[in-house]
Amino acid sequence: MITGKIIKSLTICSYFGVEYRPIHNSLDYSNGNYNKKAKTTANLDKRCGRGTNFSIITTIPKGTIITVNYCLDNWFSTYDFGVLGYVSGKYIKLI
Repeated sequence: MITGKIIKSLTICSYFGVEYRPIHNSLDYSNGNYNKKAKTTANLDKRCGRGTNFSIITTIPKGTIITVNYCLDNWFSTYDFGVLGYVSGKYIKLI
C-alpha cells in the first residue's frame, strides 16, 4: 500500500519505446491505493475520466473534505457525492 508520499520532481524514462516524461515544479502523488481523506486546495472539477479532456461531473468547492481512492498519473478516483469520478492531485492535500 502506498503511504501517501509526495514526489516533488519526477522524470520517467523507459527503454521500451516510451518517451521521457519530465515533470517540473509540480507535486505528484505515486500511483497506487490511498483510501484517505483529502482537502481540496481550490475549486476542483470532478471529471468522468482521468484528464482535462473528460467532461465535468461537478465542481467541488475549495476546502471540501473528500475521500480519494486509487491514484494513476496524479488523478485520483473518488466516490464522494454518490458518483464515481476523478480529481487531479494538483488540487488536493492528503489529511
